[in-house]
Amino acid sequence: MISSNILKLLSLIFIFTTCVYPYDEKIADKLSKNNTETIKFQKYKEYCVSYNYWKLQMPFDEVTDPRITLVLHSTINYIPYLKDQIDTWEGPISLALVIPPPKKIKCPTNNTKGIECGRYSDKKLIFFKILDFFSRGNDISRVSLHLIFENKKLFTSCPVVKRYRFDYAKITNKYLMNLIEESKNEKKYFDVYPINVARNIGRNGKETELFFSGDIEQVCSDKYESKVRKLAKREIIDKKKNIILIHRRFEMDEKEKYPKNKKELKKLYDKKKALVFHQLIYKNGHYIPNLEEWFKEAENFKEGRIFKKFSYFDPGWEPQFVGGSNVPYHDENFPYRIRSNTHLAHIMCYKNFEFAVLSDQFTIHKGIKHAFEKQKTITREVKIKAYNYSLKFNQKLKESYPKRRDICKPLVAYKG
Repeated sequence: MISSNILKLLSLIFIFTTCVYPYDEKIADKLSKNNTETIKFQKYKEYCVSYNYWKLQMPFDEVTDPRITLVLHSTINYIPYLKDQIDTWEGPISLALVIPPPKKIKCPTNNTKGIECGRYSDKKLIFFKILDFFSRGNDISRVSLHLIFENKKLFTSCPVVKRYRFDYAKITNKYLMNLIEESKNEKKYFDVYPINVARNIGRNGKETELFFSGDIEQVCSDKYESKVRKLAKREIIDKKKNIILIHRRFEMDEKEKYPKNKKELKKLYDKKKALVFHQLIYKNGHYIPNLEEWFKEAENFKEGRIFKKFSYFDPGWEPQFVGGSNVPYHDENFPYRIRSNTHLAHIMCYKNFEFAVLSDQFTIHKGIKHAFEKQKTITREVKIKAYNYSLKFNQKLKESYPKRRDICKPLVAYKG
């Protein structure tokens, strides 16, 4: 007969697709010491994931008033940007955070057959200190946080890891920023940032049908979620249409204040203090026609509206949008900075999605880019692999959707 304690331990490794087990206090006591709890990771392809390290506390009604989850991804040094998202986004936020792997250790108790244990060194605990201290200084009740690390065959499945509590007497914003600066000195813990894995984990971790897959450095126009969610319910959920609601993207002078609405944005735009996002380095990526007409249209401060619907007009276009469960997931074969987002709209073109541009909503990013940043971490081998995959990607879509092959231009592939 298997003892009840062993059964409880074995239950830790049973994997769900979208959540982790609540902590069992007896198991936590056995697998921890020195004032700790445990974090359970589960397998996701070549990665280990712990969903709901921070659990969403926000109540909502998906039937009568479905909310839009802002899906984000990040590394620890970008965590300060999360404050802007908490301050401006009214709905839930689902953030996937890429962290280093723990060291494999022998579990600190008997009767742990089938369980693997990990531990973070004192030096690497800085990642968890930053999260803990941030959570004490900000309202994270609307945030669900999911941790990811690349396994690289370190663990057979995925481990249970100690979760530490920290001394909060030292909390100041300066102290937090010092910790973040210190974390930048840690050795690199991925070859190429797994951007689409993180995007998909963030999406898996959400609790709503509607979502907005965004970037942690951008800021949305005022009351974006409350204005758009009724429109999104009507167009995406109720009508069950293949449609996405697209907003325009901009970048701005770092010295200026964030514009809250179109009027404030237009003032910056006219002074050349705001531009279409990446206009100077990658115009096709974020250009949407009829910008002047869009600016002239009177703003509705109560609810979202559709400005115009466009066909998929450029294979380099990478719109940001609000979508539903019918939106395909990001293809994880595309690496960071190599069609990692562009390909998604391309798939939606073949699936005959409508591309509806919102009348008033936009996002904006501080800092105007004048030149591409060289990505030293992206090797020629990675570029060649991505190029070869792009060719297969185009061919597969043509074969799968032959009636759309003349409408959807091929995704442009570069050998690099």
